Amino acid sequence: MKTLRQPVQPTGKKVLLLTLLLLPIGCLLWKWSTLPAQVPLHFSRGGADSYGDKRALIGLVLVPLIVYIALPFINRVKAGNTERSQIGTGVAVFLSVILCALLVVRMPAR
Repeated sequence: MKTLRQPVQPTGKKVLLLTLLLLPIGCLLWKWSTLPAQVPLHFSRGGADSYGDKRALIGLVLVPLIVYIALPFINRVKAGNTERSQIGTGVAVFLSVILCALLVVRMPAR
């Protein structure tokens, strides 16, 4: 007889993590109408040295979420990599926070 699996309940830590990962997407949606058609995509010492269409930011804000989604599949290949998983999760959260800060602080107000 098969036993039914109980649905996994999200913990407070996972809810916070997912919120931080989705925050850049929300920030981009919030600022989208105020963004210029061309936005800086790369910076060097002298300032922005590469510009592109604002749609390029869509891929940029999805990177942390993709990293977070890919981590369980990477860790299945090599079981017992809890430290690696924690580092990957930390990188994804760090990217989310930085992207959100750049979108909110650096973009022009309405």
